[in-house]
Amino acid sequence: DRADSGDNANFAISIFQEHLINPNNQIKNFLSVLADNVFSWAKLNLYNGYEKMATAHHGPELFLGFLPRYIEAFPEETRAKKLILEAAEYIGNWKKDSIEWYDYKNETFKSWYLGSEGFEKRKIFAYETADHIRFIHMALVAWKIGGDNKYFEWALKYGKNFAKKITE
Repeated sequence: DRADSGDNANFAISIFQEHLINPNNQIKNFLSVLADNVFSWAKLNLYNGYEKMATAHHGPELFLGFLPRYIEAFPEETRAKKLILEAAEYIGNWKKDSIEWYDYKNETFKSWYLGSEGFEKRKIFAYETADHIRFIHMALVAWKIGGDNKYFEWALKYGKNFAKKITE
């Protein structure tokens, strides 16, 4: 059941803007309860910091939608920061003993379907789309909250390479 998954929590992100405009305990309590449900879902469904296998479109959603906004609204929250930083370690193959998602030689992701268990090796999934740009955003969020320049440097380099591919 994905009722409290990050994907569904993303449908509530406009509530963060309401909280900025009209801060009140009712909104804050709702967001806290929703976050607790998301953290429970993550504990049960993420494996070693990320979904076992997901598309480049859906895999990053939790780390780009709900969690960054939750951190902004609740800056003392460490669980959300930890989830983002753990997931971001996969992007540039920084996670110890993980299967490498990113091919530095060819400056490309190895698959459109990837996760904490590796990446889909069938040729039908061996491509990149604009969905992979989500990993740039994810790396920048990790850089913002964690301060490690490897995320920023990777995002800048991959972003330039992706833009070059588009123009070519």
